[in-house]
Amino acid sequence: MDESALQKRLDAILLLLVVAVLLLLGIGFQYATETTVGVVALAVLVGYGFLKGSRQPD
Repeated sequence: MDESALQKRLDAILLLLVVAVLLLLGIGFQYATETTVGVVALAVLVGYGFLKGSRQPD
């Protein structure tokens, strides 16, 4: 499989994942707002930790 075909597949997978997350967030905010806000806050904190942990020290 060449790089162009692989890039198209990865782009399609990323798009599907984003749509699925947005759909779940929409359903979550409609039925369980407090829990959804907590899950989003936790995900943001974990993502921030991964970003800070992956940087090289100066």
